[in-house]
Amino acid sequence: MICASTFKTFSASLLALALIYSATQLNLHAQVTGGTISGTVLDTSGKTIANASISITNSATGINRTVTTNTEGFYTAPNLQAGTYDLTFTATGFKTDVRKGIALTVGAAASLNLTMQIGTTIEVVQVQTEAPAVQL
Repeated sequence: MICASTFKTFSASLLALALIYSATQLNLHAQVTGGTISGTVLDTSGKTIANASISITNSATGINRTVTTNTEGFYTAPNLQAGTYDLTFTATGFKTDVRKGIALTVGAAASLNLTMQIGTTIEVVQVQTEAPAVQL
């Protein structure tokens, strides 16, 4: 038979562990310092474009990161510093496409899907204003 003092000690210990676990989980969520830009790159017929290159440049700092689409045309750039970004999409056989002014806040996940036009990489399609990015 369990005595009352043993039960109280066990309950207090269990409560203390639960509080410690909760505190560490809250601390982990508070350490998010950046956001993510991701999306899918398609051609005009709706087929995905593999190995498209996306150059992501922070407008304020000039820091650049380049990512490449996978076989499903998907790209992702996690852990980007909060700020405004310009994205340049290039792929063999397609016009270069530039999207400027993509705002990213801490913890945000911006989605930017793109349909590339057939042409040469010398031709550039530039969009100055962008619809608000989807925040997940």
